[in-house]
Amino acid sequence: HFLSQHRSTMAPTRKACLALAAVVVVVEPLQLGGDPRLERRRPPTDHVGGVMGRRTAAFFVANVVAGPLLLPRATSAAETTTPPLLSELPSVASAPSWTLLVPLVEFEAVLRSWTAELRSASSEAGASADAVRTIGARLDALDAGFPLSPKFFYLGVGTKYAQSIKYDDLDGALVARDRDARLRAMVDANVALDRARKRAATAVKAASRAPDAGAASSEVAASLGDAVVAVRGFLDRCPRSDVDAAAGALRTFREADADFDGVVTEAEFYASDLTEEQRLAAVWGVWGTTFLDNTRPPYDGIVRFDPLKLSVAPPVPPTMRAAIAMGEF
Repeated sequence: HFLSQHRSTMAPTRKACLALAAVVVVVEPLQLGGDPRLERRRPPTDHVGGVMGRRTAAFFVANVVAGPLLLPRATSAAETTTPPLLSELPSVASAPSWTLLVPLVEFEAVLRSWTAELRSASSEAGASADAVRTIGARLDALDAGFPLSPKFFYLGVGTKYAQSIKYDDLDGALVARDRDARLRAMVDANVALDRARKRAATAVKAASRAPDAGAASSEVAASLGDAVVAVRGFLDRCPRSDVDAAAGALRTFREADADFDGVVTEAEFYASDLTEEQRLAAVWGVWGTTFLDNTRPPYDGIVRFDPLKLSVAPPVPPTMRAAIAMGEF
């Protein structure tokens, strides 16, 4: 039914139908402190090995399920522009946990950093060529391993968030427009990133024949800028307090790197100003998945952390056990 109503968004293939069904049936939000009446009671796995098993499954599902929904198609310039935010948003009964927004907030920061890097180098031919080559390699890495690529992980988190919102607005058309706009933002980001990657690859190949690094840098930066607009459009539809909480968690986590070596150790992790909920999210939540397997793309200020190296994981309060187990599949 969704595909028949949204042919302009995605091709109505059997694969996409199955993927959408998997989103609805399998993918659920990380609801820290959610309504216990909505939680499926299931005993959590308290040891790190079991949690990493669920996290691997979460990474796989987020990519495989969201992948077909985010595959690019031929679109016009108007179609690949995220529509402006509606002046009226539908009433939401419950939104996913703010912790699910942490990867998206960081992803937007990554794309902004890369765009600024290209634009700052666009005035000098040599610097522009090097910048396009560097950003092109990063975009290739972001897209590598389809369907388990980092790009589809981040955009899959956004798709998961959008599918997990519970509306209580009586205006069905308004609800449909809101949900479609959120999903469209993830599709637009995917199309823009693919366009940036292809433009960078073309520029690198053509550099020896007709070098015009400044123009190539501007084109790649423009495509990355479109991706930033799409992700920001998605975040603008989320509760402002949740987006701020996600950004605050990332800022506090960077500050946990007391010796500025780019790595948060176990001692620094527990000595930091991270709240209990932030620590839980960084180890047991979808946010924690970004620390594994070098999923996070490089950008200024990034810090590394390996939850697998913790000798003692943060204790999970009994009131959150079912919610965390549900959020981690």
